Amino acid sequence: MKRYKNPFLIRTFAVLFLIIGMPGEMNHPTWGGPMAHASSEWVAGLGYQARLIKGSASEDGTLMAALEIALEDGWKTYWRVPGENGIPPVFDFASSSNVGSIDILWPRPTIFRDSNGLSIGYKERLILPFTIKPEQADAAVDLKLYAFFGVCAEICVPVDASLSLTFNKGDGVNNEQRLIDTALSLVPKSGSTGDFDISKAAFTKGSTAEYVTLDMKLPAGTKDLTILTEGPENWYFDPYRALIEGSATGVESTKIKIPVYRYVLSDLTGEESIRLTVILDDKAFDKKLLLN
Repeated sequence: MKRYKNPFLIRTFAVLFLIIGMPGEMNHPTWGGPMAHASSEWVAGLGYQARLIKGSASEDGTLMAALEIALEDGWKTYWRVPGENGIPPVFDFASSSNVGSIDILWPRPTIFRDSNGLSIGYKERLILPFTIKPEQADAAVDLKLYAFFGVCAEICVPVDASLSLTFNKGDGVNNEQRLIDTALSLVPKSGSTGDFDISKAAFTKGSTAEYVTLDMKLPAGTKDLTILTEGPENWYFDPYRALIEGSATGVESTKIKIPVYRYVLSDLTGEESIRLTVILDDKAFDKKLLLN
C-alpha cells in the first residue's frame, strides 16, 4: 500500500516524535500463537482500541475480516488518503500464512476542518473490511497484521499495532459478520450506474491555476456533491464539495473543475490514472479513469 507523502506531514511527524517519541522502530514484532476466536484481543493506546474481527466464508473460499478501531470521544483516525494534515495509514499482511491476496474495502469517510487544518477520516469507530483469498482453500489461514495509523484529538499520536487471527476450515458464520455488513453498506459502489457516470478526466493548465476537469452525469435531485481525488504520485488535491441545484426531473450533465495544488508534470508518462470517490447525498461511488 502506498504511503502518502507531503512536506507538511514530514515536518509534523518531526515535531510529534520530539514530543511523544518515535512510534517504535517500524520493525515487525514477534508474533504470538494462533487464535481460533471470532476476534483478536484488543490492543489499546491513547485515544483508541483496535482488534481484528472475523467474518464468514463465501462458497468460493473467500474469507471476510475487518480491522476495528474504536475511538474515544473527540478522537479521529484517517482514510487511505488522509488530507494535507492527516497521517497516512499503512497495513502490512506480509507475515501471514496461506494468504494469496487481500482487498481492503474503505467505507466512505468524512471531511474534517479544524484548527489543525483539513483531514479526511472517521470518528467514533472505523470498521475496515477486507476480503482474503487463501492460497490453499482447504488449509487454515493465519492472518497477521502490522498496522501503522494515526489517531488525533488535540494532539496526534502515531500508532503501531500488531494483531493476529486464525481462520480454520469450517468456521462457518460468525456473530461479527453483522459489524462487517454494516461497514460494507458504506463502501462506495465501483464504476457507473444508469444515472451516474464520469466519462472523462482531463488535466487543464490555466493562466492562474491548474485543474482536473471532470465530465460528469449526476442523478436527478442531487443536492450535496463531494469529490475526493487520488492522482499520480506527488500530486495533491483538496476535497471538493459543492451544494448544487440539480435537476429534480432528470439526469444532469455537468463539468466539475478540481483544483490541483501540487503536481509534477515531468513525472507523467501519458498512462496515469485518477481515482475519484464521489459522495452524492447518501450515495457514494468509486471510479477510476485515465488522466488525459
